[in-house]
Amino acid sequence: MCSEPCKSIDGYAIFASGLHEETSKEDIEDKFGDFGTVKRLILPRNRKTGMLRGYALIKYEHGADAQDAIDALNKTQMLGQTLNVGWVFIK
Repeated sequence: MCSEPCKSIDGYAIFASGLHEETSKEDIEDKFGDFGTVKRLILPRNRKTGMLRGYALIKYEHGADAQDAIDALNKTQMLGQTLNVGWVFIK
């Protein structure tokens, strides 16, 4: 995976997959907020069940914060699931 991130319009975006369907916004903010202020969080949900689709987009203002989150959280466990965390936009 390329390690050179590209900044989106409103920050540096990372993608987290492997999330448990009952993961809450607060769970994500608590875990990913340890590395910097989460500027924006997108948690797509299934329209019929309301459960999480298993992934999230997390945006940080600073690329270093996003990189720290990737380094620390990729391949770790959250609610019994293994997270895959990486860049959304790369050069």
